[in-house]
Amino acid sequence: MEFDSLLNKYSDEVDTPMESELRAKRLTRKLFFQSTTIANMNRTIEEFNQVIEEGKKARLPVHPRGNFVDIYILTLNQELNILKQFEDGEDSLQNKVNKCLQQVHAMEDDIDVDKNKKLDIEHEIESNRVEEMKIQEKFKHVTETNKYYDFLKKVFRKRFRPPKQATDSDSDSESSSSSSEDTEEDDSASIDSRDFGFIKQDLNVCPKGCEQAIFDLTVELRGNRHSIEQNIKELQRVVDTINKNIDLSNRKLRIKEKQRLLNQVRCTVVLNLDQIHDYNPETDEISDYLVFSRSTLSSLYKRVGGLEFENLQQKTKYE
Repeated sequence: MEFDSLLNKYSDEVDTPMESELRAKRLTRKLFFQSTTIANMNRTIEEFNQVIEEGKKARLPVHPRGNFVDIYILTLNQELNILKQFEDGEDSLQNKVNKCLQQVHAMEDDIDVDKNKKLDIEHEIESNRVEEMKIQEKFKHVTETNKYYDFLKKVFRKRFRPPKQATDSDSDSESSSSSSEDTEEDDSASIDSRDFGFIKQDLNVCPKGCEQAIFDLTVELRGNRHSIEQNIKELQRVVDTINKNIDLSNRKLRIKEKQRLLNQVRCTVVLNLDQIHDYNPETDEISDYLVFSRSTLSSLYKRVGGLEFENLQQKTKYE
């Protein structure tokens, strides 16, 4: 819209010359500000477009590098997955090795514990034997000068017989056999008596003329001796069990040691040169190269022969 039309559009029907001049100045100033603002906007847009173009140009060499980085990351992820798969197998093997080592250490600890128990029990057995010797010395000291020494000695040396739980049908036969055995012992005891001659004597009853206190002491010492003997027998059974456990653990350890030594034996393998690719024996280590088995190598050779045969067929076909 032109300046005159704008000026006439907003003017009243009757304006003074001064009002018309002021209106014209205001309108001129606004139009100037408008054109200046539009010019600034166009300049800013052009600058922004230039920045965009420069960014596009700078992006061109970066974009392929970014693609290469993505491909490299993908390759690393694939390698990581492969390593994790094999790491699981290695972890399982390491866990098996650790488990075997723990078993070996546990067996060694069990052997040490059993040996310590055995030593403690042997000391206890020795102390019981010392107590038994003291009891025998005490009995000898008390009854050595007594005229009933032979009888008291047989009472003291009477063996311990554990009580048996007999049935009603076997009670009569066992009582008769026990009475006959007691009779035999009593007869043998009466034979060695000094003053009574051949008199039937009961080892559980104090004879006439013998002091009841000495007889009771003999019976008490016999009971103590029996308890010590039973304790020694029980401890000896425990020692035998411990010895069996130690032998079993040692046998298992020897088997594991045997397997460990067998695993350390070096084996010699005969290889053909065609099983190793680009191997230089002077500068390279064979452990760094891939070795094909005979079956894999033979299958590869068969495939080469098959490809040559197919190549000949194609040549004869197009000749």
